[in-house]
Amino acid sequence: MSYPFKLNNSHIGFLFDDDDYFNVFNLVRILKNDADWGELFIDVCDLDSKYQSSIVSKFSSFINVYSSIKKIDIKCASLMYSNVDQKMIDIMSEKQEFIQDNNTLIFDINISSHKNNPKDPHYVKNVRGAILLSLVQDLMSVGKFGDKVTIFDKRSPILLHSASSFLHNEENAKIMWQMLNYIESEDRFKNRAEINRRINVSLRERRELITSLSLVTRKLSDDSTLNYLVDCLKKKLDLPRNIYLDKNKINLWFVDDQQANGWFRLMSSMIPSSHIEIKPLNGKGDVEMLLALAAKTKDFEIPDLALVDLRLTSSDDQVEKYNPQDLSGFEVVKRLLDEWVGLSVMIASASSKLWNMEKAIEKGAVAYWRKSDELLSNEIESPILTAFDIHSQFVVKLMVALERVKYKYIFKIMEIIRIAAKSLGSSHKSLQLAIENYFRDIEQKTVWMCWTKTSETKINDSLCLGVMEIFNELENILWDPDTDKLILFPNKKAQRRKKNSDSKVINDTLDCMDKKYGIGGFGLLSQYEKFKGIRNKLPTIHGSHSGQDIKHATIINIETSLLIIWSLLRELNLVKV
Repeated sequence: MSYPFKLNNSHIGFLFDDDDYFNVFNLVRILKNDADWGELFIDVCDLDSKYQSSIVSKFSSFINVYSSIKKIDIKCASLMYSNVDQKMIDIMSEKQEFIQDNNTLIFDINISSHKNNPKDPHYVKNVRGAILLSLVQDLMSVGKFGDKVTIFDKRSPILLHSASSFLHNEENAKIMWQMLNYIESEDRFKNRAEINRRINVSLRERRELITSLSLVTRKLSDDSTLNYLVDCLKKKLDLPRNIYLDKNKINLWFVDDQQANGWFRLMSSMIPSSHIEIKPLNGKGDVEMLLALAAKTKDFEIPDLALVDLRLTSSDDQVEKYNPQDLSGFEVVKRLLDEWVGLSVMIASASSKLWNMEKAIEKGAVAYWRKSDELLSNEIESPILTAFDIHSQFVVKLMVALERVKYKYIFKIMEIIRIAAKSLGSSHKSLQLAIENYFRDIEQKTVWMCWTKTSETKINDSLCLGVMEIFNELENILWDPDTDKLILFPNKKAQRRKKNSDSKVINDTLDCMDKKYGIGGFGLLSQYEKFKGIRNKLPTIHGSHSGQDIKHATIINIETSLLIIWSLLRELNLVKV
């Protein structure tokens, strides 16, 4: 061509994301209709210095992507700039071959281009999933797929910025290029109404996800009575302070060997950052390092949720087999759950093999998300509609995993209860067995709640009944039946039990503890009596289905009752000492 293709400020939004990260692939998109050009000549002089520098530093990558996609007989590419540090260009010249002519760099396309090694099918599906999801993010931002939506110019709302890290690679760029051409030729007219419907569905699902995240990130101060009890136990009974951490965000560990190559960036765009903090990890090595740190650090912040990719190393089988040896992702899941039984783990994979899902259940994960479709070509009805399916499943599976996160404090309290029970020694095996059985019951029921979508209310009512079994065991060791004296307070006699009425042993013991530690107001006794009132009104116990006669347990009710159990066990250990 006679004149260079000039980039100006109108191109910035299309070529750079909000963090000023240069999208190499989008520069190729702008140049789609350059078949008649005699040479490739780009002028960036009108851009701000930082944008010029970014394009210059990545121009060789651009040439690689451009030459792999285009079938044009062009031998060289030139880039004209006006304000770029010469030191940066000198450093580039050590690794790249080009000629500098004043403020113009001239690259030999044949030298710059290189041929990629063939990619295995799993890798292709993984990349395809990423770019499909990026399409959905863009369409959700637009809100409507109308007649005037463009694909291959700077006005296009399909920016693909959340997947731009993938698109520096020639093979990935080819996949995306084919998909965009397919979308331009078919979907604009054929599926526009359905695409707009799916945009609305996805926006609604995102709102539902935000609601779920806000429910899971409840603060201790949200419940005044629980907050009061926890504050008293921390100050007067040395309840560990890391049981309750008032944080506004969920701590998510994202374990994926491709996280630095685009998946972390994509995940960050898919999950509302105001409610979740994502910690990217490359694989088993990073996880092991943090587990070692957790063992040494008293106030280590354990994750609330883990999203683990199945294939984390190049040694994982490239071809799926029936009854395969554990993929590296499953090893990570096992290590995480060995350390924190109550951790909510969601598995991500491009695989659709049934045995991988079965193994996910076996390992203790609560959700399995397929992050790509099964096809390796674009011969499907609509890649955009497929993209919406994948995105919808992500939101659904993440919300399922969040259901178990709600029980994180229960698992934390159960850990200190187990430690306190073991400290009592072998003379209290019945109590210790009841506690261990209850711990396994919580683990199993909360996992199956996610897989079977069992009602949270039903699970909570069941867990409430299980707590009372521990209280019944405690009652047997809190008083001396020969003297009616309380074991923890031998100067105090327990109220005699009347026929067909509940024992007052625990009530009297908690009353004495409230007085001993100066816990006024809604203290241990008051909280216990409230819990028993709920337990006695459960449908299973009460036998009535009238909404006015029955009550259901909440997660906070269960947490409160377990804190009372821990308080009693702590006091028993003090007496033992």
